[in-house]
Amino acid sequence: MRANTFYITILLNLLFLNFSIFGTQLPAPNGIVDLELTSSVKNNRIELGDIGEATISIKNNNTTEQATNIKVIIFTPYSSPISIFQSTNPEIGVFNISSNLWEIEKLEAGSSASLSIKYKIISGGSWYLEAEVFAVDQIDPDSSPFNLVEFEDDYTRSCVSTPINVENSDFPGMQYFVDDSKNKNLQWLKNGKIYQSEGSNSLQFSGIGEYTFVNPLFNCPSGGCCPLIVQTGTTNSCCKPLEYFMERTEMVANSVEDTSTLTMAYQNGPETGKDARVWSAVPENNLGTTETIQAAQWSWTQGEGTLRTFIDFDLSKIPTNAIIESASLELFYTGDEISYNSEQNQKNSTVSNESYLRRVINPWEEDSVTWLNQPSYTIENEIIISDQVQEPKDIVLDMKKLIQDYVRNPESSHGFVFMLKNEQKYRYLFFGSSDHADASKRPKFRVNYSLRKE
Repeated sequence: MRANTFYITILLNLLFLNFSIFGTQLPAPNGIVDLELTSSVKNNRIELGDIGEATISIKNNNTTEQATNIKVIIFTPYSSPISIFQSTNPEIGVFNISSNLWEIEKLEAGSSASLSIKYKIISGGSWYLEAEVFAVDQIDPDSSPFNLVEFEDDYTRSCVSTPINVENSDFPGMQYFVDDSKNKNLQWLKNGKIYQSEGSNSLQFSGIGEYTFVNPLFNCPSGGCCPLIVQTGTTNSCCKPLEYFMERTEMVANSVEDTSTLTMAYQNGPETGKDARVWSAVPENNLGTTETIQAAQWSWTQGEGTLRTFIDFDLSKIPTNAIIESASLELFYTGDEISYNSEQNQKNSTVSNESYLRRVINPWEEDSVTWLNQPSYTIENEIIISDQVQEPKDIVLDMKKLIQDYVRNPESSHGFVFMLKNEQKYRYLFFGSSDHADASKRPKFRVNYSLRKE
């Protein structure tokens, strides 16, 4: 990561965005109820590292009939890389963290219940908690379960702000980006006053203050949409760039009787990505902050050596009994002109740079892994990356088998290693890492999994 990088990208996380229902129809409902969801957070402003608490409440407004087999789907800021889950406390029913479903067997007529969730914030930005009734046995006349209509009373939204610290008020531009297809033609505000009137889902700005937007199609919480807060304060700019890319996390739920299918998608940035190179030419060095993922065999001034790259994604929320429906990893050719003492690089090398992606079976840390302590790997279900010498390009890898192995063997799954098939010079292949200055060049990972019984 380069200390002189001052372009900051903030991606607003709308954490319950992209849901769809597939498959057979649900059984016909019985009876009539009127379910209403509300939500709140203990503090709308949470400092980095503090514990936040959110409460989701459900009420059956029908005074004569109970509601049965209720499921409320919740997506809160405890998903990596935004925060770390701490605890949950439902008054009734159970909450399944792997599926994000609060399941209630019955809710009596006229009664209500609540669920509290605590989480530790680890990233700055504006975060939204959203929830909707996912399923219920009865008909609800004024709302339909899981139809994503946010103005119905079975849908709720709350938010929190975690300030972004800058060293002083005189800093170069930032970009505030709202990643939501529904949010277009936004009017931007700074400290409550119009800052940019033309419609756009992104805002370039400079200066400390509180930035937010107005859009009639987006239902802000009762207290208003939470601002992006930029303030002067202690930063870690000595070691990392002033660059933030808060990844959008998608979740797709598929309701067919008692099953759920979920999607997780990441494009990690410098603060949250986990990838590191190891180099045999300087075997004791850690290379956890470089901008490219590399597999190479070359001669340097330090001598001939081999480069490998380790990469990992947080899959801890996927249960071990999940069925991986599909999984992909996109790697992006950066076009960087990387030359060594031989004045050769990936573009003009003439020998094959065919490579492997293999599952790592021992733990490792981004800031301490070296050639000397690099973890072991298995060749089971390894992926072959075809020769890229003649035409370097972006690639999409089918990760389905590797990810199935990963989630079924969590104790012996710790990411992947990218390495040459033939580690003999001169061979070189590289793509952008999570630390790359161009956010579009960072690896994209996506997995679709179901909780059906095999």
